[in-house]
Formats: sequence, structure tokens, C-alpha cells
Amino acid sequence: MAITWDASISEPLIYINGGLAPLASGFFVSSTATDNIMTIGSRTDGAQVYTGEIDEFSVWDVVKSPCEIAREMNSIRLGTESNLIRYYNFDQGNAGGTNTGLDFMFDLTAASNDGTLNNFGLTGTTSNWVSSAASISRFYGELAAVGLAGQSLIGEVIFPGSVQWINCTSNAMIVGATAASFNPALSDPNYDVNGTNYAMISTNGICSDTTECFLYSSLSLNEIDETATITIFPNPSNGSITVEMTSNTKEIQILSIKGELLETQKTHGKSEINMDLKYPAGVYFVRVQTPSSSIVKKISIQK
Repeated sequence: MAITWDASISEPLIYINGGLAPLASGFFVSSTATDNIMTIGSRTDGAQVYTGEIDEFSVWDVVKSPCEIAREMNSIRLGTESNLIRYYNFDQGNAGGTNTGLDFMFDLTAASNDGTLNNFGLTGTTSNWVSSAASISRFYGELAAVGLAGQSLIGEVIFPGSVQWINCTSNAMIVGATAASFNPALSDPNYDVNGTNYAMISTNGICSDTTECFLYSSLSLNEIDETATITIFPNPSNGSITVEMTSNTKEIQILSIKGELLETQKTHGKSEINMDLKYPAGVYFVRVQTPSSSIVKKISIQK
């Protein structure tokens, strides 16, 4: 869910799963916020408690457009993005475990306006830090990815509705290339066997998004595997993990919950890498770099 508020209008706009939601009608009593306190999940007086789960809460000092909201809603932030003034990613504690004392929440922006949890049990699978079911899979600002499956390109569709592949050099549309899967050698009459950069545009009629450009060359197809997937185990762990990869990858990066790059390990073409992460207990990101994109997984270290 996202809420955006333009000073030129009298009430906020609420978006659920990227779509504008109707506002409730009638008379409602709400907090007037005269105490200058912002709360997440209830009014400032503790009433009207939200009973669901929350992940990735951000506050911006600019009004986000509907297209920006839909494109960015599954993104991880670093906390240093322009116009981002508060950011809480809820990546603390052990999911569903005993988290007594972990009653605070980090603001990952420079403001460091950390929050305090009130009236949480902090044990069990409710009233606690729990596993995220949200599809938080991209880093904010990253272009949508293009992968390779066999001989075909596969584009990441941000706005379902229609897609169109283009030549990145000329920006010319590839006639008939209107599916997420595209084989240039078969479908582009101007295909250059030495290599051509392609991108895919996805649109829903109002919003559009263009992927990164992917260099496709039949001369190098045998050097590139299918779109990458990774498996990390055990998770949670004591810091010793194994990363299994099903595609040609370049490197593995470990990032903190604040998005800080902690270490990088080259894969040298291996499909399995063992890593001994000597970091304090907590949640971290493992990011695997492929030739065309990156895949991010959360891991938990428990000492």
C-alpha cells in the first residue's frame, strides 16, 4: 500500500498493489497529530490498530506519480535515495522467534529517526517480527532486467498489458516482437549475428517501463546459461552458508540491512560457493550478479 498527498488537493490518495483505491465515505474520527508524533499501524493515541503485516515503509518529500508507485513498490531502498526522508524495512530479529528487547526499528536514512515498538509480544508468529511474504525483489532505481532462456530473451514485465521489444541503438520497434519472450535470430529481420542490443518496453496503457539493454549475439550464446536462480542454505545459519547457482554468475555480494556493501566474492564460474560470514547476528542481503541482472535474497544469521 502507498499513500501520496499533494498540497493542491484536500485529501490523500491511497494505492493498493499499485492501483488507486477508493476512499471510504462517511464520518470518521481520527488523530489530529497535535503531538507531532508519527505512528505506523495505529493512531497516535493507540486506537484503530492495524492487524496485518507491514514491510518496506518509506516517506518521501515529493509526490509520487501513480506510475512511480507501481514501478517502485517491490524495491529495496538503501536509505540514501534523493527525496527519501524516512525509511523502515522491518528486517530485524528472528522471524517468529524470541525477540524480547528488540522493540526498536531503524530509520535507514541520514535522519536516523528510529522508531519504538509498543505493545508487541515479540514471541511467536503474531505480534512479532515475522517472515515477509512481500515480493521485495529489486533495488530502487534499477532498470527492469532482461535474462536469457535458451536462445530467447526474457524481459521483466513491470506493467502487464502489452510489451514491445526495441533495438537499443536505433530505438526502432521490432515488428511482431510483442511477447515477453523474444528470439532475435528468428524474429528480427535486421538481426546482426555479431551482436545487437535489445530492450523491452512494458505498458498498461498509462504507465510504461523500459528494461536494461541486453547484448544478444549468437556467437556468445554458448557462453551464457539460462536466467539465473540461486539457493542459499542453511537459512537461518550461524554465518556459514552455501550458495548454489544455476546460471553463469560473476560475483556474490553481501550487504547489510542498511544496504552497505560488506564483501564481494568472485564466483569464477563455479555453481556452488561456500561462505563463512563473520558478522553479528541479524538480517543481511545476498546479491548474486549475473551477466544481465542481479538476484537478491535475504538471509538471517543467528549466533
